[in-house]
Parts: sequence; C-alpha cells; structure tokens
Amino acid sequence: MTIQRETLWQSGDSDDFEAVFDRCSRAVYNHAFRLTGSWSVAEDVTQAVFLTAWRRRAEVRLVDGSPLPWLLVTASHHARSEQRALTRWRNRLFRAPADEILADPADDVAGRLDDERRMREVLTAVRRLPRAEREAVALCLWSGVSYSEAAAVLGVTESTVRSRVSRARARLSRQLATDPDPPPAIVRPQPVGAAVPVRPNDPGPSGATASLAAGISPKVTAATAHLQEES
Repeated sequence: MTIQRETLWQSGDSDDFEAVFDRCSRAVYNHAFRLTGSWSVAEDVTQAVFLTAWRRRAEVRLVDGSPLPWLLVTASHHARSEQRALTRWRNRLFRAPADEILADPADDVAGRLDDERRMREVLTAVRRLPRAEREAVALCLWSGVSYSEAAAVLGVTESTVRSRVSRARARLSRQLATDPDPPPAIVRPQPVGAAVPVRPNDPGPSGATASLAAGISPKVTAATAHLQEES
C-alpha cells in the first residue's frame, strides 16, 4: 500500500479504509492482546480502535504516512477502558449469589482461561510499570514502533521515549529478578468468532520482546520470551 493510498481514507473512502484495516489489524490485535492477556478482549479492543479511527479519520495523526502508531496508542486507551469495565463486572459477579452463576458448557473454556492466566502472569511485571513507561514498552519493544514514531504520536521528544524504555528495563530487571520462578511457557490463544477478521496463525511483529530482554537478567529474558511471536 502506498502512502497516498493510506491517506485517502481520511477523506471518507471506505475501500481505502478497508485496505488500512487489512494491513494494520494484525498489529493492533497483537498489541491489544499483550496489554490485556485476553483474546476476546483484544478482539473487542481492535474493533473499537478501527471504529474510532473511522469516526475520527480527519483527526488521525500519520507518522511517516502511516496511521499505525496512532492506532496502537488508541488501542492502549481502549484496553485500559476495557480493563476497568472488566474489573467492575468481576466485582459485581463476586457479589452475586453462588446459585446465580452458571457454568460455561464449552469444553475448551478451561484451557483458554489457563492460557490467559499464564499470559497475565507474564504481564504482571509490565503492568507494575508507571503508565508512561508501560506505553513506551508496549509501542517500541512489543509492537516494533520506532522511537521517533512513538515520540511523534505521544507528543514527546525521542530522548524522552528512550529514557522511559531504559527506566522500564531497569524496573523489570529488578522486579523479575525477585521472582523465584519465571512463568510457564504460554500457548498463545487463538481468537474465535467473527468480531474481527484477524488470522491468529499469521506472523506478527518479530523480535519485539527479544529487544526488551537484551542486556537484562536471564529471568527477564525467560519471562519476556513467552511473548515472542512466531517468525
């Protein structure tokens, strides 16, 4: 897709917007999944991101002709909103009488929940980071956005982004070094349903978590390696 084609959709060309979706939805979904640890929430976030992009297409900030950095930051905002809503729902659920809670009959629910639980174990250390550092890690190290692109879409200088990533690495090193055992290997859950037409077996951005682990303790390497996409 050319830069010109990526910018045409801002004027309301639905075909060109669909082309942008086809190109960017995989990266947005991966980003949302890493932030939430849930395939279903990641689908909802991805759908919300592109709905927002269409409604606010005249406001989308392009970086080097690409909307992807803006889409990833928007995904971060929607992921936080989804997590807050999920927390409220869980609080209401735990207050409900036990006989009102119905079991899910699907055979594979337990396996999927276990996958998500283990994914959340990996994310725990990252979620302890300050918000600014967490966003820098998610954009630059997980989703492969360059420091300059992240700086442009976050509205800060490139040196600020680099500093946030550096501080995040140091914090993760300390946090994960105190964990006696790294979390078990994760089988990446594959989304189901037609909410977002993503292809779980397609390769996502590679090398992102390897860069996060570079120069840090072996435990950081072991933990973040579970987030590495298949190349």
